[in-house]
Amino acid sequence: MVRYGMVIDLDRCVGCAACAVACKAENSVTSSTPEDYKNRRLMEWNRVVTVFKGKFPNVSASIMPLICNHCEHPPCVKVCPVDATYKREDGLVLQRYERCIGCKYCMVACPYQQRFFNFYDQKKKYVERFEKEAEELKKENKNVPITYLEIPYHNPDVPSRISGIVEKCTFCRHRIDKAIAEGKKIGSPDGVEPACTRRALQRQGLSVIWMTRIAKSPGCFAAEGITSFGLTLVRNHRSIIWIRRQKHGIHKN
Repeated sequence: MVRYGMVIDLDRCVGCAACAVACKAENSVTSSTPEDYKNRRLMEWNRVVTVFKGKFPNVSASIMPLICNHCEHPPCVKVCPVDATYKREDGLVLQRYERCIGCKYCMVACPYQQRFFNFYDQKKKYVERFEKEAEELKKENKNVPITYLEIPYHNPDVPSRISGIVEKCTFCRHRIDKAIAEGKKIGSPDGVEPACTRRALQRQGLSVIWMTRIAKSPGCFAAEGITSFGLTLVRNHRSIIWIRRQKHGIHKN
């Protein structure tokens, strides 16, 4: 059976982080506060980082969105003592939240640091934060925006996660599974794509020739970084492929 994969064109990534925002909205991912960064309690299924190379003044920078690689042989699955992490036949590495005991073994095993421990109850965290900010506005005799009084947005297609468990990118399995069940075409813009690829500003596709070459030998392209660009099907190696067109001889369409 073929596996889902994602091709990331680093030459077209501008670091807008639209993919990261789309991921949070689609999967009801908790936003990280400055305190979370300070205490290393981040929750970022999709995060955009900048990697610098060289020494001043000869310095270059690469922008890379990072997500779970959905590895062919995921180490996180092997170390889980309660079978909470598993791999589907289509290559997606997923979580059984109800089985997770929060031991964090999978976080230690992940070589890409793309698993995150949920320290908070999502709704409780948002409500407490908004109530605090609303109280500060009242003290300053300012009107409280109506959004402060509402429950934060939650996608009904994605189950809420409780505190004390590990989370990560699911490749938007709910979108893919729903679209396939409805008989929609793989790779079409009507649902069979992760949310991050739908929101990328520069999401024009690669030529069919190069998509085929990547699907056959993804390992030779996986040396640069990670991102969320286009959906393809790969038959071996890991599922997230990073490319630079000039380095790999890929011409723009």
